[in-house]
Amino acid sequence: MFEPKSYSSVLHRVSGLTVTPFKGIPHLQTLHCSADTLTFDFELYSLAVYELSSGKEIASLKPWKNECITSNRFSSCWIDKRDPRKTRLMTIVTVLDYHVPSEFGCNVTYSKIGGQVQKITWYIAVKRRE
Repeated sequence: MFEPKSYSSVLHRVSGLTVTPFKGIPHLQTLHCSADTLTFDFELYSLAVYELSSGKEIASLKPWKNECITSNRFSSCWIDKRDPRKTRLMTIVTVLDYHVPSEFGCNVTYSKIGGQVQKITWYIAVKRRE
């Protein structure tokens, strides 16, 4: 079974939002959204990645429905039913301008075991690599 690679070549990380290079192409990078930094037991309801400038959702993942929805970008999902920390939503982002970073957000909707549904949001600025 395929499992996403580890974050061995992380360019930037903000909690559960990580940027890694995409095949050495300077203007393409992979954005990973996950709940891997949560330190308590929880049930994962959804992950979503969106552009901050437009507010448009790029991709979303609902593990309880085995659903991965993408928009106009290449995205993929990895669902781990045993460990929600390993569930990931990944999308390839294009950064064309060296001087203006592209900004993205990651929403994680979850509940602590026996608790209320909550949402955490992380933001990250993705810069073009030289």
